[in-house]
Amino acid sequence: MLNYQKGWMVLHYMHAIEHTYISLLADVARSSGFSEIRGSYEGLHWCLYEAPKLEKLILGYIEVGSDANLDSFPGWLHRLVAASLVDAVRLREVRQLLLFCYKAYVTYDTKSTQTAFQGFLETNHQVGQYSNWLSQASPVLLDLARKHCQSVLYRFREKALKPSHGPGAVTTSKEKWQHLYSTIEYLYPYSDWYSLYFNRDCAMNYDDMLRQDIIRAKLIAVPKDSRGPRLICVHPAEAIWLQQGLRRELERAIAIKRLASGPWPCGKIHFDDQSVNGKIALMSSNSRRYATLDMKEASDRISDVLVQILFGRKYKAFGCCRAQELSFLRVVALPTYVGG
Repeated sequence: MLNYQKGWMVLHYMHAIEHTYISLLADVARSSGFSEIRGSYEGLHWCLYEAPKLEKLILGYIEVGSDANLDSFPGWLHRLVAASLVDAVRLREVRQLLLFCYKAYVTYDTKSTQTAFQGFLETNHQVGQYSNWLSQASPVLLDLARKHCQSVLYRFREKALKPSHGPGAVTTSKEKWQHLYSTIEYLYPYSDWYSLYFNRDCAMNYDDMLRQDIIRAKLIAVPKDSRGPRLICVHPAEAIWLQQGLRRELERAIAIKRLASGPWPCGKIHFDDQSVNGKIALMSSNSRRYATLDMKEASDRISDVLVQILFGRKYKAFGCCRAQELSFLRVVALPTYVGG
């Protein structure tokens, strides 16, 4: 019964997407004056998987200043695509059509999920090879990066944390502490950082907690976009509780305007105000002075060895609540070079 209801909800959701997209075609046809767009529905598969790729083609044509290869687009889009290269309003309309389903909630089959897991393991292996020679490679650049990090971290107060539960998923209950991890206990004793910060009931159950030396996390797949699932690393609630406090204090240290001189940014960084980044992106799209680099699987490529080198003695506060083992289909022991 449950599977039937779930299947019906997915089917209803897909019908709603199709109905809304057909209405969008009519709106764009009316606003652009290109009547051939009305009713030219290519199907849900095209909207989900093919259309987003075509949007990137258009941006590429604009970037290099070349004419569009209209053969790559359906005939009903030819006039709108050609107009979008010189008209910002037409560009907005064609992007609405091509990106409409990009973030749609779609279910992933087993093959897609397995491919994502395999990609994670391959990336992890690459990061491990990189970490093996990291300390010997580019020592001058590495030292400069370390100084840059230290110019921020000297303001980081590792004993002034305000731990809390986050909004994300956890592998253990947020209502009651179940595990006492030795790596956390060494720096942040549960009697001070957990029981007293949390509630009296947890303090009474201190002796009943399971003592463990290894923090185990789970790698799970969650919906992202039409390209496939996003993998997230879900930690126990005891680890997340401390990680949230570390995150908040690190953001405070980063956000403080630095007066130290050096070849690194010294302005104030805003975590709750994106207007600064927006202005820089807008100016740079014209001047080409700055660029944004978006590395594939960026968070999975952060080497734990690199973080240790850059953070120095401050690393222990972050490393104590980081998982040492990860499971998805089977338990995988994480070497020290793995980040993410």
